[in-house]
Amino acid sequence: IFGLPAWGVAARVRGLTAGFSDGSLRAFLVRSAGVAAAVARLSVLDGSAGLYGIGVAPERRREGLGGFITAVAMRAALARGSSLVWLSVEDGNTAARSLYERLGFQAAFRWSRWMAPRP
Repeated sequence: IFGLPAWGVAARVRGLTAGFSDGSLRAFLVRSAGVAAAVARLSVLDGSAGLYGIGVAPERRREGLGGFITAVAMRAALARGSSLVWLSVEDGNTAARSLYERLGFQAAFRWSRWMAPRP
């Protein structure tokens, strides 16, 4: 997960492990010369699918890997019977928004995320 702060790694690993164990989560990885270049996660539940953690290594951006891995994950969701595939993106991330729009995603609503301070 590119850019994840060190303090969040342990909790993220626990959540990923649980999702892989119960079958609700799938992960996708693009490797190039043995190095992770792009990642995405897919969670399918009750006919809808969420794409999470879509990321491309900074040095590999603008090569089409983001579109590739997003399309692969989206097709996997549809193949598993999902009738709706969704994701979220920050308003200011214009590159990602443009990519998702090219793939057919449309803005459905806006939301805010609130986080408690770290202990």
